[in-house]
Amino acid sequence: MAERRRGGRCRGGLLLRKSLPPAGRVAGEDGGLGGALWLVLVVVAFVGGLVARPSLDDLVDADAPVTTTTTTVPPSFGKVVRDATPRVVRLDAVVCGEDAGRGVGTGFLAMDDRHVVTAAHVVDEAAAITARTTQEVRTARVVGIDRTMDLALLQLDHPIAATPFPFAAERLPEATEVLAIGYPYREPLTPTDGTIGGYDRKEVVEDKVVTGLVQTSAAINPGNSGGPLLSVDSRVVGIVVAGSDTAQGRAFAVDATKAAPVLGRWHDEPAAEAGADCPDPVVPENSVGLEPPASGLIAAEVSLALGIYFDGINHGQYHMTWQQYSERKRASVPVEVLARQLDSSRDDVHAVASIVHRDDGSVVAEVDFSSTQDAGKGPRRAPAETCTLWTNHFVLVPEAGRWVIDRIDQSASAPCESDVFPSGRSV
Repeated sequence: MAERRRGGRCRGGLLLRKSLPPAGRVAGEDGGLGGALWLVLVVVAFVGGLVARPSLDDLVDADAPVTTTTTTVPPSFGKVVRDATPRVVRLDAVVCGEDAGRGVGTGFLAMDDRHVVTAAHVVDEAAAITARTTQEVRTARVVGIDRTMDLALLQLDHPIAATPFPFAAERLPEATEVLAIGYPYREPLTPTDGTIGGYDRKEVVEDKVVTGLVQTSAAINPGNSGGPLLSVDSRVVGIVVAGSDTAQGRAFAVDATKAAPVLGRWHDEPAAEAGADCPDPVVPENSVGLEPPASGLIAAEVSLALGIYFDGINHGQYHMTWQQYSERKRASVPVEVLARQLDSSRDDVHAVASIVHRDDGSVVAEVDFSSTQDAGKGPRRAPAETCTLWTNHFVLVPEAGRWVIDRIDQSASAPCESDVFPSGRSV
């Protein structure tokens, strides 16, 4: 039987529970986080022009030590992981027509603090894109893409406070230890180590033949696509694009020595691609987004915004969740308060029941979800309750190019034993 490739399906992969936070737990009111309150995705205009453009020589480290076949690479990648964490991003996009691999993946800063490299199949036909670390959320747009190489360059609407990765100037020898780092299966940032198995490999990625690839034994899973393959001194030796469903220890990445010149040209002469135009863009299956009840770009963006919000709660990344609030809401609910009130919470979203557009430009999303929490952190009517059913009306507003939660207009809760949400819909 022919080996079936995972071909860059480094996307949502396994389905985690979709989630939203029990809203009545920050200020002790039953109305939700102070009683007020992924792709948050709007393709934004080019802000502030390009930053200083590096020459091609700046993209690679000409002084990078080239490991020989007789050199033993240090086994510990601890410093590499620590250095990589703030400059590797999770990418989620609203796309036109859902195909395996598109809409969900990983990217990393390169060249400066506003440009992110990823795999082309992650952002191909994207109507809107969001990039996030554990601390920050940004919107992005494609400024260069080559589908034959499976390579893309994004520009962020605002910088990320981190140093970009340098590219290795030369190919490292086979058997050199490397590290892949990304967001597999919707999990937090995860590193896997391996070795370089060879160069100039050919592989089918998302039904396209890609040549000139680096082969590695590092474990690659859905969601890793677009992430960096790193040397022990934190230089990019490849951009991850594919893993194998059947053969462990076989994954593939775009060769950094071939990618760097292309990325440099895109950086110097960006050719911004217009956001994909389709009547019914979708939130990719198994992304952090929630399936919207209505069609259209705004519905998909709002559902993705809510998904990112709840995903942060379920992974304990409260600063990211806090970033999904409007500026007004962030001023009234400090991130420390949010973290303290939600540290025991786990939420399961059952349905985004409706999305209603208001004349003032805001959107109201009615959401049914359940929560589990420690006794003492339940709703105001029953603080000792540890399992709760909620129906909340989240009001989202456009701010800085994306949808953010401004308040909750209505919030109602019931014990899980009732098996019926306050909306009247069955669990």
